[in-house]
Amino acid sequence: MAGDWIKIEKSTLDKPEIMAIASKLSLSHELVFAKCVKLWSWMDTHSSDGFCKGVNVSWVDVFVQVPGFGQAMLDVGWLRDRSGALEFPNFNRHCGDTAKSRAASFKRQIKHREKRKNGQIPGTLRRHVLERDRDTCVYCGWNPSKGTSPNDPQLDTLSIDHVVPVCAGGPTTKDNLVTACMRCNIAKNGRSLEESGFALKYVTDKCNEEVLQKRDTSSLISSPSFVPPSLEEVRNYCAQRNSPIDPEQFHAHYTANGWVQGHRNKPIRDWKAAVITWERKRKEHGSEPFAPRKESIAEKIARLSK
Repeated sequence: MAGDWIKIEKSTLDKPEIMAIASKLSLSHELVFAKCVKLWSWMDTHSSDGFCKGVNVSWVDVFVQVPGFGQAMLDVGWLRDRSGALEFPNFNRHCGDTAKSRAASFKRQIKHREKRKNGQIPGTLRRHVLERDRDTCVYCGWNPSKGTSPNDPQLDTLSIDHVVPVCAGGPTTKDNLVTACMRCNIAKNGRSLEESGFALKYVTDKCNEEVLQKRDTSSLISSPSFVPPSLEEVRNYCAQRNSPIDPEQFHAHYTANGWVQGHRNKPIRDWKAAVITWERKRKEHGSEPFAPRKESIAEKIARLSK
């Protein structure tokens, strides 16, 4: 027995074979599709290799209750008569245990890749990182055995951090993941180690092997590190473009904001492009595009911790 479901392509309803059978028998293609599914389901239940002895084309007509249906399937190549046995071509591609196993495996792979792409961390990888780092924050050394703060107990929990942030192209792989307490993870705030000033201080030998020794490889960093411009450089570029924006305000805004932009605090890669964006926003709205920056969660934590 092959199971209680069969694999059907989404485009099957509009295949030329379905249209040909419908035209030959003067039926709607929806009805032909339903009859095919009924027949395929029967074959999937009673056959393991696509062959079924003891039945013939006439039996197909009786089973689906449509005269000439079996011959129509023969004509389009979806059924073969093998000397007293019916054969369903490409049976193992769509029916049987092997087809279902392949379909389930493919679905798992797609789901897994989507999680990796979006920065979501699979459970097995999460457990590996926590075990490798011995349930200890690599930034501050905190672990659950040290207890929690009575003021902010929700911050004294362990999480997984991307060393190179996802927004900067960092992959969701074991050589780019470390254990971090929630307090440090929030303070790092989607920035690189260089931008945030954090360092991997409390690392195990295994973490050193998997992460630190690979920090300089091109697989971890997808773009060159950003160097913030000086105020003089911003002034010269604005003068060169005859830009209407205020260079001092532009430089002060991004210096105070850690040279990140957007609600997701994505690191800036090209400050000159940001100048052009400010010009466009000013032209559209008649003023500088950004209001004074609000205090971030990380800054609030740092201020309250003093």
